Amino acid sequence: MESIIWDTSIYITKLRNRYAWLDESSYTLVLSSVVAAELVTGYSHKSGAYKEFENYVLHMEKTNRLLNPSFLDWYNTGIILGKIIKHRPDLKSKKALLFNDCLIAISSRQINAKVITSNIFDFELIRNYVNFKVSFNS
Repeated sequence: MESIIWDTSIYITKLRNRYAWLDESSYTLVLSSVVAAELVTGYSHKSGAYKEFENYVLHMEKTNRLLNPSFLDWYNTGIILGKIIKHRPDLKSKKALLFNDCLIAISSRQINAKVITSNIFDFELIRNYVNFKVSFNS
């Protein structure tokens, strides 16, 4: 069964549909710790939605479906981002967002997972510098 990682953009879309996304019959969904961090920043820590998300993260951890970037993933992300900014200095203001997306892409290779995203621009750009599986959901 193929492993996939939903980018933050996909989780946001799915969450708006009230957890109709839990059907994972045709793939193994893996949660990137980078995506989890991006998502949790949007929650009020006293809300019911935060508690639901926290339970989801704990479930993913208990079922060994959390992906944490390694030191080399972080290091290689810095290298790739440096190349991107060198070739595209106009993107310097997007460096933090690109860093997270690049880290998701590079770490996905640890488990040969496909990244599913609606963020076509960033992930196409990253794919010019590093080989990883990606599918665009617009």
